[in-house]
Amino acid sequence: MLNANIQNQIAAAFAAIVSAAVFVGASIGPAAQNVSSFIA
Repeated sequence: MLNANIQNQIAAAFAAIVSAAVFVGASIGPAAQNVSSFIA
């Protein structure tokens, strides 16, 4: 029971990190393109 709880916490943390990375990537991607096009 305790082992399953730890695995669930690890899976939840991993999912949160992945979703945060995807969100940050989706936010920074267009911004970087706008900055590069503005400089160019």
